[in-house]
Amino acid sequence: MVVTSDLSFVENDAVILEGHQGYKYLGITEYASSIIKRETFDIVRDEILARVEKLCKTKLNGKNILRAINEHAVLVINYHIELVKLEPEDFRSLDHDIRQVLTNYQVHLQPACKERLYLPRAEMGRGLVNIEHYS
Repeated sequence: MVVTSDLSFVENDAVILEGHQGYKYLGITEYASSIIKRETFDIVRDEILARVEKLCKTKLNGKNILRAINEHAVLVINYHIELVKLEPEDFRSLDHDIRQVLTNYQVHLQPACKERLYLPRAEMGRGLVNIEHYS
């Protein structure tokens, strides 16, 4: 371990944050006063939708694709759910966007029953996790 008394490299990298600027801590953008930015939800939403689209492009069957979406895509919001203060409408819109992606890739058809999509497979449903219930 090399110990130096010259700390000039830290002074060059340090930046004083103004009121409108922010920083990232564990991947979450915060204001200087440690308030979570609203754009964090937009980043999480885009990441979830990108993962759902990537999974829809694979050749998985219906059971495995919904299981993969539950485990790989919806898992992203579990990390941010307590940190970002969201309204129930945000969860509802995210759920709607996921259904739109599933419809675009013909994993779930438009006239199909929306409630059956969220029922467990044991009850003759598809088994997708309903993000709206997180609110």
